[in-house]
Amino acid sequence: MGFLISVRINYRICQLEKDHQIVRSFGQIEIVKSKNIEFSFPFRKQENEQSKKHIADIASNFIGDNMALFLDSSSTVATLLPYIAMHQNLVIITNGLFLGMKLNQYPNIKTFMAGGRLRPGSGSFLGEYANNYLDNFKADLEPV
Repeated sequence: MGFLISVRINYRICQLEKDHQIVRSFGQIEIVKSKNIEFSFPFRKQENEQSKKHIADIASNFIGDNMALFLDSSSTVATLLPYIAMHQNLVIITNGLFLGMKLNQYPNIKTFMAGGRLRPGSGSFLGEYANNYLDNFKADLEPV
């Protein structure tokens, strides 16, 4: 029985290694760390600027006066700001620190920001507290 368990464990270890989820070396196994790095908001904002502006131009056609919008913390959604600023009586709900700070300068926009854990560098409020806060709102549009 012990031999069968050893064979199964070894088989599973080989599968994980083949899938690049672990690395075996010198009698030990290490989990491969994710290469999915989230860059800071200012850095992300500069990437693909023309594409983001094009997306914002299209999305702006769906925004009108007297609407409630949920805007996430993405740099793509942040490019909507010039279009949003032209409208009256908007309610914006966001989990984005940088977007919320920019919206603060527009008296025609009521801004609601989720609290919770602020992810360092990203400018995003995350976690259960932020999700529970956002659940209190109903938006007319959620361009995410």
